[in-house]
Amino acid sequence: MDTDALIEPEAYELVRTIAMFPDVLEEAFERYVRIASLNRTFNGGLIATPGRWLGLRCFSREPSTLVRYLFTLAQAATQAAGALRIKGQPERLAQPRLVALHSARMTLANGLRILGIPPVVRL
Repeated sequence: MDTDALIEPEAYELVRTIAMFPDVLEEAFERYVRIASLNRTFNGGLIATPGRWLGLRCFSREPSTLVRYLFTLAQAATQAAGALRIKGQPERLAQPRLVALHSARMTLANGLRILGIPPVVRL
């Protein structure tokens, strides 16, 4: 596959945003660990709170890092889908575009699953 065919600004932005996913997950995890350690300190060292394990409670309060990223990725995918024609294009252009859009779809689905949200398969 010839990735040099992805020359449009929308394609570049989409691929760049997809590539940020591992870093975003790492940042979200680090924020989760910091918040969890703060909660343990304020709860007198207790690991659990009534009805919930502390870690799940903390993550559900601070998903903003991943949520903001998923919104950005969704916007980039929408713009790319509108700008990058696939149907009727030569295979050397259509294939990398299709792979980029499919990768965005899979990355969005993985991010939603991490948040506990089942991804929509079809609209």
